[in-house]
Amino acid sequence: MGNSPSCTSDYTTYNTSVAGSSTQPSILAFRNLYSECSPRPALYWAYNTGGTVSTSVATSLDSTQLVFVQTDNTTGFADLVVLKWASGSGSLNSPTTLASNSAYPDCTAPCMISIPLSGNPTDSFSSVYVDYATGDAYVGDDAGNLHKFVNVFTSSTPAEATSPWPVTPNPSTAAALASPVYDSGSDNVFVGDYQINSSLSCGSVGGSENGLCGFLYSVNASTAAVTQSAQLDYNFGISDGPVVDSVAGSVYAFVGADNSANCSSGPCAAVFQFPVNFTSGASGTEATVGAGFEFLYSGNFDNQYYLSSGPPSGHLYVVGGTGPQNNTLYAITINNGSMSSGSATAGPELAKNYTNGYYAAGLPLTEFCNAGDGSPCSSSAGTDYLFAGVLAFGANFTTNPCTNQGESVGCIMSFTAPASGVIANSATPNGTLPEAGGPSGVIVDLSSNVYLSTLYNQTCATSGGTGGCAVSATQSGLQ
Repeated sequence: MGNSPSCTSDYTTYNTSVAGSSTQPSILAFRNLYSECSPRPALYWAYNTGGTVSTSVATSLDSTQLVFVQTDNTTGFADLVVLKWASGSGSLNSPTTLASNSAYPDCTAPCMISIPLSGNPTDSFSSVYVDYATGDAYVGDDAGNLHKFVNVFTSSTPAEATSPWPVTPNPSTAAALASPVYDSGSDNVFVGDYQINSSLSCGSVGGSENGLCGFLYSVNASTAAVTQSAQLDYNFGISDGPVVDSVAGSVYAFVGADNSANCSSGPCAAVFQFPVNFTSGASGTEATVGAGFEFLYSGNFDNQYYLSSGPPSGHLYVVGGTGPQNNTLYAITINNGSMSSGSATAGPELAKNYTNGYYAAGLPLTEFCNAGDGSPCSSSAGTDYLFAGVLAFGANFTTNPCTNQGESVGCIMSFTAPASGVIANSATPNGTLPEAGGPSGVIVDLSSNVYLSTLYNQTCATSGGTGGCAVSATQSGLQ
């Protein structure tokens, strides 16, 4: 998408999370995204890529190519796919079927190349991370391997890097890897691991502390040397990608259950801050964000942090309370690059999940500061919005359509981040929208629209169909 909104060339891509077939796309795109476009929305293209795409899709800088991981329909294993699209190809009920083309990228769009991950692993949670400067890309798998690919979005044919890749950061366990993040300043790839077998825990089997998973790893992109932190999570592990600030030289890991008994007489959900050059066994600085049990997903900084000069100062927001507590919005203070340790400041409850007998993961947060014309803020002027999601049982906010929706209907909501950084626990959202099963991650464009998909099936108002829905809403609709 360019700086000026376009009905014809701007598009948004959705993975369908179902197996592609001759009657069902695995990935598709819409254009005519804005209120002045007609018809709104319009299908741009739809492809059956021969697999199921369940994790996030990355786009080339010129928006003409995509890269993602899919579960191959034939083998059941993970493939990395790089794809060139063409407008007007395929439909919802008859998508264009693509096969792997070894001549990629010297093929006529639409075309793709599909590369099986070495060792034939599966991949449940790890998305692809692209280093646009080099064309290298990284992805984890369920067997605990970190893969490196070269020539992604370049003029050469993409391929998986060989020895010493793939790297297994912890060969003594069967822990899966989450999404990796590359830091150009240190030339390190950061990734956490988690327990893919839900019958086990990261920290305890038969009452003994085994350290199965729940670590943050630093893998050097050039040498493949591995540095392992102290164990951070002692239940399900670290299932989301870390947040890396290359300028400040900091990396943040999001943990659902630490090894303490400090929150409701049990473990805490927490955020850990490390320098990008942390040493083996480092434990970092910990800020707790409520009672812990389930996974904790990544938070986001406020506009104060993004605009600050020198060592950054501002706030990191997280949806915590993954254990015996309702999901709650927390604010962590960062001063001159250093995160405050101890308990973070609790804001409003976002859900009544625990009140209704459920633990719930804390979903990711998206921040966008609107200067007033839809563009990002370049100064302290404007409104700084936080878009948060919950999986079920939206909190009892006044005139909130998410209230009391039950265990199968979650919610997307927005709050305004105040200058103080502390959102009062009595604060109410600017606006809310119910979403079956809760929302996916959120993307915000420069025309004040937000894009997401539902995690469960529901009736899709625009298409009239029933299933997982591609959703577009205006920021004003959540204000």
